Parts: sequence; structure tokens; C-alpha cells
Amino acid sequence: MRFCTNCGSRLPEGANFCIECGAPASASEKTTRLERPEGTPSDEGAANAAAPEGADQKTTVMPAAVQAPVSVLDETRRASRANAEGAHAPVSAGVGANARAGAAPATDNPYLQGEGQTAGTQSKAKAKPSALKPALIGGGIGLAFVLGLGIAFAVSGANANKEAAPVPQVQEQQKGDSGASAKAGGNAAGAADESSSNGDVKPRASVEQYSWGELGKVAQKMYAAGSRRAALDVAEEYGLARGGKLVSGVKAVKMSDGTEVQLRLVGLMHDDKADGSGQAAMTFVAKNANWSRRMASGTTTDGGWKGSELRTWMNGELKDKLPEELAKVVVPVQKVSNNVGKASSGMVTTPTTDTLWAPSIIELTGAVDWNYDSDPANSAFYNSVFNGEGDQYEYFAQQRVVSDANNSCLACGGSWWLRSTAASSGRGRHVDASGNPSTYGNSNDSLGVVVGLCI
Repeated sequence: MRFCTNCGSRLPEGANFCIECGAPASASEKTTRLERPEGTPSDEGAANAAAPEGADQKTTVMPAAVQAPVSVLDETRRASRANAEGAHAPVSAGVGANARAGAAPATDNPYLQGEGQTAGTQSKAKAKPSALKPALIGGGIGLAFVLGLGIAFAVSGANANKEAAPVPQVQEQQKGDSGASAKAGGNAAGAADESSSNGDVKPRASVEQYSWGELGKVAQKMYAAGSRRAALDVAEEYGLARGGKLVSGVKAVKMSDGTEVQLRLVGLMHDDKADGSGQAAMTFVAKNANWSRRMASGTTTDGGWKGSELRTWMNGELKDKLPEELAKVVVPVQKVSNNVGKASSGMVTTPTTDTLWAPSIIELTGAVDWNYDSDPANSAFYNSVFNGEGDQYEYFAQQRVVSDANNSCLACGGSWWLRSTAASSGRGRHVDASGNPSTYGNSNDSLGVVVGLCI
């Protein structure tokens, strides 16, 4: 017979757990010498222990029942409980050498101990839990152990996958980034093409390489710059200036009547626009004289530039000959001129609005200081009239044009009209064939016309 060492209950044959307290039979089983015949091995050791001497060698071995798994945690808890009750040996001692050798158990049945039994043992003996509960607990612990192992393997597998994943993820990310970069690059290129077609202008080496439409767009950027200095920076970006100084050049324009005019860039941000919105970005003056006209119908220019035939023709018939591309970008400006004619005192210079115009003396030569032999007392006044008709253009300053000698940059193969009228006589002033701007003549003479304009 077998008894549970934990509660003392009798164990049925082949039982793996005590039906009263649930303790494993292999760990708790004890037998008494009175109930076990001498020479009979214990049930648990029968399969493994050798038969006693003299015993029949033919022994029937019963198959051992499958025991529920016991976790390390469960073993630890039982060991702690046994220590708390005063046990002096591990719970599994009965399953060790004693059981295998068929020896008697280390202690007697707890129910026969009497007063020596501990309070903890008595309490546990009276509890008598059902046999199903320990089985469920043991099975639950086993299931939890199996599930725990499964979760651990799943987590480790997930971590392994996670550790392995970055390489393809990075590769995919790199592919995505490269694709995005290529797309961004394509968009940038497309944007550049679009901006080029929508108003931006590619910088070119010289003014003659731009179309008039492109120069008009550059002019708009110069207007929008906000200051003269900033506008000159824009001009420098487009090769029209260097170090804040004009970079001149000549651009041909073909008029509607077939006449080709060589327009030279002579100034930046120089002339005031007629609408009062600031200075015109660029000023051009022809380097050749293409037409012959008279200044006025008489020998003097009564009413000066404002009332002259030449001004009326230039801002009417000649302006209508401009090609459409240039006509779209040219801007009217204010030109200050002698608008009286012959005079000896008073304010004779006033502004007029002109799209096309002839240059004045000071715009070519800078301030003049002439002595009028016929009227030396009024020389200062006469000079002040000429010097009040604007300011010298940068190109002519760079060429060091003088007022009383030949200047090659002004020579056009013949005389050509200035818009300046001599206050001393009322006659028209002009530049001779050698480029000397100090000459004058009758206003009804037919001379060459050099045109100026702004964009």
C-alpha cells in the first residue's frame, strides 16, 4: 500500500497524484513496513530495481503512467512549502535513491505522528482539497509553460525577422528616395523649362544676343528690383553691366520699311519714365543716321524741340515703323529741352513726353562751357540752357566725348540733328560728319536723323 507523505491519505494503485491534497505521488509516496511484504520492491522501483535474491526472475512490469509536467516554479513552491512545515529533506527525496532502491521511506505516515506533527501539517491535512483541482492546476501550469515557450519562440522569430528586415527596407527606402529624387529632378527641370517659357530669361554674353522681348523682361526685373543699385545688380546678372558699370553693345533692329538701324546701349537707369514710375531700365541711341529730315520749316526753331517738325515726325510716322517686338517693350520717357527757341533769360527748358527722340548736346558731351563772341555777356546763360537738357550717358562718358572736337563714336558720315536749339540765335544744333557736336545751322536744312529710345 502507498500513502501520501503530504496528507497521509491512502494512494490508489497506479495513481500519480494524491486524490486528497493533489501532491504528486512520485514526490510524496511513502509505505510502511507493516503493509509491504518483505522482499517486495516498491511499485515505482519495480521497473528499474533488480529482483531480490531467490525471487522469481519472471516479473511482470506494469507500464508507468504518464506524469503531468512539473515546472521549475511548481517545484520551487513545493520546496518552500515543505520548508515552512518543518521538512528536512527536499520534496523529491522520495523519488530519488530510496524509491529506486526499494528502501523504506524516510518518515512514517503523518497521521501516526501524533503530537510531533506541526501545526502547518495539521492545517494542510484538514484541508483535503479535491483531486481535480491539483490536476487542473498542474495542467494549467504545463499549458502555460508550453504557451510561454510558444510565445517566446514567436517573439524571438519576430525579432529575428525584424532584425533581418532593415536591409530590404533600407534598400526599398533607397529605391524610393532615388525615385523621389529622380522625380524631383525631373520636376525641377520641367519647372526650369516652364519658367523659361513663362518669363525668365537665360543670361547671354552680350546685348545683341537677346531678343527685344527678352530685353523687355530683363527691364521688368530691373524695375522690380526696388533701387538703382539693385537694378544694376540685375543688369550685371544679364551681362549688361560689370562692377556697376555699363557694358555697352549694339543691337540691330529692322524697321517696317526695311531700314536697318544699329541701336547702341548707352545707359542704364538714366531717363525718367513718362508715367512717373521710375527710371527706364535701358537707353539706346543709334550709331548711324538712316533718314534725312529738317528740324523746322524756317531758319530758326521757334518753340524749340517741343514745336519742331522733327519731333512730330519721330513720334508719329517713324514710331509706327518700329517692329512689333520692339514696339511692345519701348517706353515713353521725359526729355528736357529748350522749348522756346531764341531767348536771353528765363526758364526755357521744360520736359516733353517722347517715345523716340534726338539726343541733346549734354547727353553726348557732358556740361559745355562755351564763349559766345557775339554776346559774351550772355555766354553763361546760353550754356545753362544746353546744360539743362539732361545728363551725359555713361557710354559717351566712357568714350570721353568732348564738346568742341571730333569724336569718332559720333561720326556717321554726315551731319545729324540734335534736339538742342541755340538760345542765342534760335537755330538748330547738330553734329558734323567728323563727330564734332559744336556746329549749328539753319533749322530748315535737311540733315541726318539719329534716333534714341528706352525700354
